Amino acid sequence: MTRPGVKDDVLEFNGLRLVGGQPGLDLLNTVKYRGKADNGDRFIEFSDIIKWAYLTEIIDKSEYNLLKSHRNHTQKILTYREICEFREETRIIFDAGKSDSARLEKAVNHVECAISQLRPTVQINHQTGVLEKYYPIKQPQDLKFRIIACIDNLLQKRALLTIKTCSGLDCDWLFADETKAKRRKWCDTRTCGNLARVRRYRTGSKHERI
Repeated sequence: MTRPGVKDDVLEFNGLRLVGGQPGLDLLNTVKYRGKADNGDRFIEFSDIIKWAYLTEIIDKSEYNLLKSHRNHTQKILTYREICEFREETRIIFDAGKSDSARLEKAVNHVECAISQLRPTVQINHQTGVLEKYYPIKQPQDLKFRIIACIDNLLQKRALLTIKTCSGLDCDWLFADETKAKRRKWCDTRTCGNLARVRRYRTGSKHERI
């Protein structure tokens, strides 16, 4: 399925590259400058979330159109707020060393509670015999469960992934390091990586002049 916003074979969402390697990590990266007054949050309204969900293939085109045209604006607003809150509580879990124990416990309880409420539709594929679980999209609230399931999957396989925080200055983006040597340092070499190289060059030039 062709996705909108493709540039240089890398998906972009509202000007941010999707470089996490996992949809759940890209969800957490939708805030560019977390903790600052102007944090660059790309989830301004519900329509932004469905666009992101489509780009990351959490929903398909028909589901995107259904959610976009749904007329229950009250439910859209409520779902938007709940997804954003869930995103921020989940981010704290990935920053366990930076949060006090009480705040971390609150975040863990929030995410555990959300995951425990998942009620997937279950079926066994007749051809393969594989058990399949999915979350039908019929109304805006259903997107929240699809996103929670995405984080559930990420947390279950977290031990199998090498998840890192970008080494860039003022960047806290997360990514799954899939390189063989596990030496990836930047969320994106064209942004944070380039900035780091420029700083090293300028620092070296300054020392030479001294």
